[in-house]
Amino acid sequence: MILKRLIYILSLFFLFSSFGCETAPSEEGWNSNNQNNNQPDAGPDSSFRVTKIEPNHGPVKGGNTVTIRGFGFEEGTRIFFGEHWADPGNTVFIAQNRMMVSVPAGMTGYVNVTAQNSDMTKTTLGNGYFYDRFTFTPASGSMSGGTYVEISSPENEFNPDQTYYLGGKQLLDINLVSNNKLITKTPPHPPGEVDFEVISSEASPLITENAFLYYDTTDPAYGGMNGEEISGSLTITALNIYGKEPIANAFVMLGTNISTPFQGRTNSDGQITFASPDLQGQQMVTVAHEEFEIYSIIGFNSSEITLFLTPFDPPSNPTGGIPGVPNEVFAHLTGAVLFQDAEFEYSCDWDIMVPDPVPPGYHRAVKIYQTLGSYSVASPQVYTLTEASSCVDEFGFPFSLTIYPGSFALYALAGYQNADGSDFIPVSYGIVRNIFAGAGENLTTKIRIDRFLNHTIQVDLDNPPPLDAENGPLEYKVKLITDLGVDGYIIRKDSTQTTVDATSPLIFENQMQIYGELSDATYSIYAEANTQGSYPFSQVFKKNLVGSSSFEVDDFLGIPTPISPDGAPPENNRFSFQSSVIKPTFSQIKITQFPSGDRFWHILLNGELSSFSLPRLQTVDGVPPLPVGQLYWHIQTILVPNLDFNNFTYRYLSQTYWKSNAANGTSFSF
Repeated sequence: MILKRLIYILSLFFLFSSFGCETAPSEEGWNSNNQNNNQPDAGPDSSFRVTKIEPNHGPVKGGNTVTIRGFGFEEGTRIFFGEHWADPGNTVFIAQNRMMVSVPAGMTGYVNVTAQNSDMTKTTLGNGYFYDRFTFTPASGSMSGGTYVEISSPENEFNPDQTYYLGGKQLLDINLVSNNKLITKTPPHPPGEVDFEVISSEASPLITENAFLYYDTTDPAYGGMNGEEISGSLTITALNIYGKEPIANAFVMLGTNISTPFQGRTNSDGQITFASPDLQGQQMVTVAHEEFEIYSIIGFNSSEITLFLTPFDPPSNPTGGIPGVPNEVFAHLTGAVLFQDAEFEYSCDWDIMVPDPVPPGYHRAVKIYQTLGSYSVASPQVYTLTEASSCVDEFGFPFSLTIYPGSFALYALAGYQNADGSDFIPVSYGIVRNIFAGAGENLTTKIRIDRFLNHTIQVDLDNPPPLDAENGPLEYKVKLITDLGVDGYIIRKDSTQTTVDATSPLIFENQMQIYGELSDATYSIYAEANTQGSYPFSQVFKKNLVGSSSFEVDDFLGIPTPISPDGAPPENNRFSFQSSVIKPTFSQIKITQFPSGDRFWHILLNGELSSFSLPRLQTVDGVPPLPVGQLYWHIQTILVPNLDFNNFTYRYLSQTYWKSNAANGTSFSF
């Protein structure tokens, strides 16, 4: 299990460099002191070595979890991919022959994988891990095909003259967004991992081995449904969401009638199968165990389904992290800022890129930012320089930053700032791309301010939910985002606007244009009708926008409005709400105790439905008792483009895959 992060900063040694972004050299290197790394992982062994990584490849941005196999591991073992230290907060010691870690960011190609114990002994598996040339999102799908995937190329190797093959079958209906991103759907293929090939008439094929996994039941990593229609048989598997361990003796039933013949208990593998010629078409399943939140899935037609249940008492401190090492270990970056003062020439002269006249009461300033991997927050400002800052001749204005490890870009906005720092008017910028920083590393770089912020973008809101001054939503908020792919998102505070008038366009001035260092970038827009942090709200995320200075945001989902229950007990245990004109892919309903927020029941509902009934489980042994007092039911409708509900997996509960969602709720009692 992956441990949550805490804050920590190592004592670091800073080095300056004239160009690019480099890792400070190690004094010791990572030579192995145990050369026999090719033996299988089985049985006791007194030696210390790494034998295998599972899976042994992944995206350059890192963040994926892998299993490290070998011998001689301990709770203090650290793992390195090349020279990058795997996140210590996401390092899990399982046994002397097995660990789980979150892979750090790295550049395409093979790297050695090194383990280091607390006594500083090290062992290395040469070329133990490969950072993929191309990455699929999602990285797995049903053998029946039809999974819409986004394929990224960190080295910008896509172009219109190529053809693409997955498992030997040509991919059709290609949407080439940019030279680092394309969107398509998978063809049918037998189960197993398959290669991705990029074919060009002018170059050798480009291949990523085992790029995509086809599965024939439910997704082995993300559960959910297999997409094969029910025809006389239905198998249900119940797993603990923490560690995916089977839940034995859970009560399982189909439908709402507690007398149904389709009921029983899961076996030691967490499974139960119902079989009958009458078992056809859409179904409802409920799984209940006294130690877990009840879970129901309603309106599905899939012959195999895996449910993840959340325990009422989840592990508060999973066995992750390295003893004695705080979980968040930052990296450090030093360098300098320069301004273009003539073609191909740079200096400490502000005048060209931040020209006169300076507004009264303002002074010239530069703000430095790190891009982030999430679009939900603005990139934090990490350093500010002003005209009063000292310049080092032929070097520039020095800076020193504490940064989040990963794959990112560093950008600087130059402009005018007032005396108390409350207002900043950017006019020019510089950016450094493709920085890879591991935990505790020291990097150096230079940022050259050499482009003006002279681009304007107009955003129109198309049919958003109406505002309601009494019940909400109260306002519209729009974020304009520059998506740099592997390098993350540029989200500026001055690129977020609010309004109460959806009929007038929103104008975003002083924007970066998609060319030069940003030629592979795209725009994204996050828009919402919100109630300032509470229900109700409706949100839209549009991405992969290119080639225009005017964008329209549509596909808002209407606010789901509870009809019954609303304050009173539900009649016949029936729940209903007013849904959207645009049908969601699915709705997520959560019933919690009020005001504690303690879990009780989780419902996943086919997006075609806006009402459902829950079975009465009071007479069943070994299930959670009916809560006394006030409860709250949360309704969230979610639109995932091109997803069939019968192919749902738990990955689709991540906002990464959503286009729209809306939420509301109300209190009630049973």
